[in-house]
Amino acid sequence: MPGPLYTAVVEKLGQEAFDTMVFVTIHYLAISAILNVYDVPAGDPVVPVTHAA
Repeated sequence: MPGPLYTAVVEKLGQEAFDTMVFVTIHYLAISAILNVYDVPAGDPVVPVTHAA
């Protein structure tokens, strides 16, 4: 990330928020890569449950 962009983000959100965004993004990418390697299916569509009144 270019220096000026990093500085602007940290000034706006704070260092802790920026670190959290990086942490979540890295974990999302890692989990996505693992699921892609093992070809895990997404599962069956969820049918909404309706309750009779």
